[in-house]
Amino acid sequence: MRNAITMVGLAMGLVLSACGETGADAEQIAGRWHPISGTIRKACPGAVPTTENAVRDVLWSAGVNSDLVSTTALTPCRLKAEAVAGTAVGIPDDKCTVADGTGGTSTVIFSRYTFAVSLDGRTATESAAGQITRVDQGVATGCSFEATGSYQKVGE
Repeated sequence: MRNAITMVGLAMGLVLSACGETGADAEQIAGRWHPISGTIRKACPGAVPTTENAVRDVLWSAGVNSDLVSTTALTPCRLKAEAVAGTAVGIPDDKCTVADGTGGTSTVIFSRYTFAVSLDGRTATESAAGQITRVDQGVATGCSFEATGSYQKVGE
């Protein structure tokens, strides 16, 4: 009986320590990050690819159904991510659909997303790719996007 109690206590300690590591990673990422440099490239069929500079801050906070959520220029919805070893890893195939106000909708789906914080916790790099599908009057148009950027932490 005593051995069983010891094993349960050991197992609980391991589980709780693993949770603490994820929490520490999430705390390191949480906060406001200002872009130092970066681009968002979008390619749509029949159109010249466009590139814009990353100019909006990224704000990471604690999530409800994930370790973290973020507001970014890449999606109108909150991006969900898990914190792993100082990196926010986007949840695969997390999608967001919003109305555009003119009768159409746009859906954003990430195929990959990472936001990796440096060891000193002051800078980070972002890398993302995915698909944007716009539906207007029953006609769907799919565009791909890729984004890369460097950020500096400016607030908790």
